[in-house]
Amino acid sequence: ASFGYNRLYVKQSGARICEFPDGTKITAGFSMDRYNNVYWGDVIQEVLGEYVFKDVKHDLSCSLYLNQTKHLPSDAFVGSIDKINKAGESVEAVCEADGSFLGFLDFDGVRYWDFQQESCTSKAALEARPLPSDSRFRKDRNALASGDIDAAQVHKVEIEERQRRERRLRAAAAKAAETGAPFVAADVK
Repeated sequence: ASFGYNRLYVKQSGARICEFPDGTKITAGFSMDRYNNVYWGDVIQEVLGEYVFKDVKHDLSCSLYLNQTKHLPSDAFVGSIDKINKAGESVEAVCEADGSFLGFLDFDGVRYWDFQQESCTSKAALEARPLPSDSRFRKDRNALASGDIDAAQVHKVEIEERQRRERRLRAAAAKAAETGAPFVAADVK
């Protein structure tokens, strides 16, 4: 990371790996994040640099260069998909790629995805198995939505009291760990 006048640059290292049922593994590297207006103004986060995706099983690599052109928005990217050898070096171009990670994706000038034409999130997938923490299960929200303001207030206070108790438990556990004293949750009020 580096820090400048009201600006912060963060470069992560490592890789993320997506594994598929057929054994394919796609490794995705990290690019750099720039945060503007860190101290004052509205904070703006932008992704800069290069993303590299590798599929060794199929000898493919995709490099996307973000925010490379001054006259395009910072979410624009250009790049290519290439055949690679066993050393991971590019040996043959397969196609060009360009787009905006907020809007569209083109390969060799053919649009494969456009946010304005379709959503990448399926409503059915979201509703099929919601997590227990899904806000649709919050009693305060549901009471407020049904117009029962008194019940919503009661549920809101219950949530806040539970959060305060959890905060006290975390503090007591940290203190016990620091001092070597035994920690007993039932003793925390």
